[in-house]
Amino acid sequence: MVFEYRPKLLGTAYSLCVDLVTAEVVQAFRRREVPCVLLKGPVTVEWLYADGTYRPYGDSDLLVPSTLVPVAEAVLRELGFRYAFDAFGPEPSLPAGLAWRRGEDKVDLHETLIGIEAEPAAVWTALTASTETRQIGGEGVRVLTRTPQAFHVALHAAQHGVRDHQALEDLGRAIARLHDSDWRAAGELAEALEAVEAFARGLRMLPAGAEIAARLGLPEGTSIRTELNAASRPPGAVSFDELTRAKGARQLSAQVARKLFPSRAFMRWWTPLARRGPGGLVAAYAWRLAWIAGHSAPGFRAWLRARRQGLPRNT
Repeated sequence: MVFEYRPKLLGTAYSLCVDLVTAEVVQAFRRREVPCVLLKGPVTVEWLYADGTYRPYGDSDLLVPSTLVPVAEAVLRELGFRYAFDAFGPEPSLPAGLAWRRGEDKVDLHETLIGIEAEPAAVWTALTASTETRQIGGEGVRVLTRTPQAFHVALHAAQHGVRDHQALEDLGRAIARLHDSDWRAAGELAEALEAVEAFARGLRMLPAGAEIAARLGLPEGTSIRTELNAASRPPGAVSFDELTRAKGARQLSAQVARKLFPSRAFMRWWTPLARRGPGGLVAAYAWRLAWIAGHSAPGFRAWLRARRQGLPRNT
């Protein structure tokens, strides 16, 4: 019986450590006058898992104003964090969430969210229009209220797709708790942030959500990128979609070169082989070319199927 509960006990203990890291970072941000809002983690647990169901989390997702991202990054460096690249496929980085690591401590610094097309400045203004304070790790931390939380849960499901059971569980619990009026308010937020497509696709990840989307009259059309994410297609599929949107041969060549030969810092994050001196770095680049060659065919087929479905491209 002890062994049965041991993973949950360890997970809960780790989540408590995450809360302490959150409190430390928020306090440091406050000293440097960097406002921030915690997006998920204990907020999600308190909102959707009050029945005691185990819901682990392993990092702190903090939203900051886009104009203060450089200051926030400097604070994280002072605390001993180092920038690590987001692990969303072979792309070197994602502007929506910058991953920072300090040993086992993880902080994802956001200025926007995947699925939002509005400018980052608008994201901060809209999402923080309704916040409240929660005690997390002994520190008062700003968190999202019901409407932006509902919006985020749907976007998160659309981003991570059918294979992310935790995101779908969060969405299902939110659907069970909220009324159409709540989702209508979340939809208005999605419209303000140019994220209706991702919001609607996220709701439709579950049958009950699809019914809500229909009642609200949300559009059914979706772009190639949104559909590829929702279907948890190979990461390379999204890369092919990005390449087709390159403006001119020069930009296309730059994108291809960046994916084939990313920075040395990225390579050292991507594989331990690159950390074994110059020879290891050369071998890592060779391995990357082989890795991309092996993963390109499934990604291309997935992208091609999406194109044949007549889906529009993200612009």
